[in-house]
Amino acid sequence: MGVFVGTLIGVLPGVGPVATISMLLPATFKMTPVGAIIMLAGIYYGAMYGGSTTSIPGQHPRGDCLHRHLP
Repeated sequence: MGVFVGTLIGVLPGVGPVATISMLLPATFKMTPVGAIIMLAGIYYGAMYGGSTTSIPGQHPRGDCLHRHLP
């Protein structure tokens, strides 16, 4: 669940793993401590993968097409 939600939010431009964890931290308040840490780890790694999802189809690391046309 954490990886899926982290990937969904991590795909958004400008939202990194730290921002994703800070937005979804209240969702872990009612969980057990071990479950909450596992959930936060899943959110973090999902957000890391989600950030790379937008740059892979463009075949360049930043995800934008502007620097292809610059000298």
